[in-house]
Amino acid sequence: MSGIGGIVRFDDTPIAPSRPRAMLDRLRHRGPDSHQISHEDRCAFVHARLSILDVLDGNQPMHLAGDAGKGALSLVFNGEIYNHRSLRSKLERLGHRFQSSHCDTEVLLHGYRAWGTELPKHLHGMFAFAIWDPSAQRLVLVRDRIGQRPLFYHRSQGCEGEVVDAASRCGEIVFASVISAVLAGLPAGTTPPFDRAATDTYLRLGFNDQRAIVFGVEEVLPGHWLMIEAGGAIRTERYWRPPPVSRTSTAIGAVDAACEVIDEAVAERLESDVPLGCVLSGSASDAVVAAVAQRRLESSGKRLSTFSIRLPESDPCEVEIARRVALHIGSDHTELTVKPGDDVRGQLTELTAAMGAPIADSRTLRWFQGYRELAKHVRVVLTGVGGDVLFAGRQWYRALDLLCRYRPVAGALPTPFLMLAGCGSTREHRGRWLRAAKAVDPADAYLGLVDLFTEEQVDHLIADRSGSEARTRPITTRINAQWLSATETESEADHEPVELARRWDLMCALPYGTLRSWDCASMAAGVEARCPLLDAQVCDLAGHLPVSVLMPRGKPGGLLLQVAARLTGGGIRFATLRAPAPCHNWYDGDQADSLVEPLLNGALAGLGFEGAAIETLWAEHRSGAVDHAQRLFALLSLSVWLSWLGDQAKQS
Repeated sequence: MSGIGGIVRFDDTPIAPSRPRAMLDRLRHRGPDSHQISHEDRCAFVHARLSILDVLDGNQPMHLAGDAGKGALSLVFNGEIYNHRSLRSKLERLGHRFQSSHCDTEVLLHGYRAWGTELPKHLHGMFAFAIWDPSAQRLVLVRDRIGQRPLFYHRSQGCEGEVVDAASRCGEIVFASVISAVLAGLPAGTTPPFDRAATDTYLRLGFNDQRAIVFGVEEVLPGHWLMIEAGGAIRTERYWRPPPVSRTSTAIGAVDAACEVIDEAVAERLESDVPLGCVLSGSASDAVVAAVAQRRLESSGKRLSTFSIRLPESDPCEVEIARRVALHIGSDHTELTVKPGDDVRGQLTELTAAMGAPIADSRTLRWFQGYRELAKHVRVVLTGVGGDVLFAGRQWYRALDLLCRYRPVAGALPTPFLMLAGCGSTREHRGRWLRAAKAVDPADAYLGLVDLFTEEQVDHLIADRSGSEARTRPITTRINAQWLSATETESEADHEPVELARRWDLMCALPYGTLRSWDCASMAAGVEARCPLLDAQVCDLAGHLPVSVLMPRGKPGGLLLQVAARLTGGGIRFATLRAPAPCHNWYDGDQADSLVEPLLNGALAGLGFEGAAIETLWAEHRSGAVDHAQRLFALLSLSVWLSWLGDQAKQS
């Protein structure tokens, strides 16, 4: 794992050496073991390495000399290629000669020389990489199928469209693993402003999608490659799509098939030259991964290290579930305790500077604290992240299913029925249910269940939204487009609402929300986290199965629970409801004043926020009338980020 970055120019203007050095400074936290810069004519690559495989021979940027009429190549890579050994054998049969013993980075260079932009289709893993071909003056950026590894970029004006004439050629592109490094790599005096439309997206969803909150910064789409040719012409292509949902598949053999693909996925992710372990949280997803890992290691005479992380707001039942799973599978189990943090604002500032973007999900801070404890024991952990989406385990899926079935009477359903739907009994959750019940479009209904701020709340916060895209292109319109973008022939009518919601979570909420925060927290702590349940073969299987198989009798994650029961003896009742976001406790303690002060002193006025509206939010939350804890944290994060962006402008 690592932090990568680079600057490539498409004219004869030299790249100032200070720019890649500044980028490396922003990437050091992602790679404490090695720091390198390669600066050649029009291309500067930077790399900060967290050594996991081939510790001695895997340093980057890595270069491949020209051979047999083919030009030299340079590469920077963040991630792991789990099938690198089989690819190496295949390439050796094609005549390629390797210098390293088992370096997956070198496989990418030879693979690109052999297969060009078809290379990503051969890869099993999590990856973001850049390849520079100086003889063709071509840069290729590639991202893995689900977006487990981030890759942001900023292109100068003119670097857009299939054909670029001489008058509007692309001057350069700057790319990196984090937005902060992209901004550091821009020419001196260049600090892009915030993007008003992207700010709206952040408030509604709690994250930004492809379009970052900084104007002009975008992210390579999951499952895509992006190429910039000599002269600045740019094109992008999708190399992977989730499979169409089967209308004929049944539950017969589904558990066996799931066990088989998960077993293969976990086995591929056990290779490491540094200590490795698994996290157990009380969820079926984590238990499945750990059980398979222990069985695989046992066959070679080894024992798996498992860890549970006790957070201040953890449900004691989850720790007990983790303990029982570890006992059943026979792992070497350790319980780690994260003490209540007394400097939330300081940690938020640290992570914001590392990422270069606001972090609306308060769990990111807890993940960061937990991974720092894990880093004392292991450098690689396997987790069940993503299993709740792929195997339809989110409680909101059941809520959406019930809502669509009983739409005529949904608003009048009694509280106990709402609790069965996973909506809880709080006023906040009932309000979500009622908003969703009034929606006609499934996208509007699902957004009503999962959004951060409602459209009306954003209207109160930002009185002047005339420059916002939200007025002309509602977020639900984009959700519909993203739901269906994964296929070329399907229409919305071809799917059940839960299938559509799950598709959107897979293609948008997971890569841009959960995985971004997870990547930021783990890398800032110096730990590589791997997700076997996001393996391409697992995605293909789970994506192919209908909701009736994934959620038997409407039970969220029912198929995965059957897999977990088979692997752990069947006597464990796994947690389905997660602990509340940690920020709920922060506004009741001694830190409340320091967390609210930036919001009440006008820090967000520069973004057009109304001070009176923020004061109303705080008053409602403090009185207990409405739970705004997560919304207040998202605004705090936005104010911390705005302060950080201002500091960058002063330094540039």
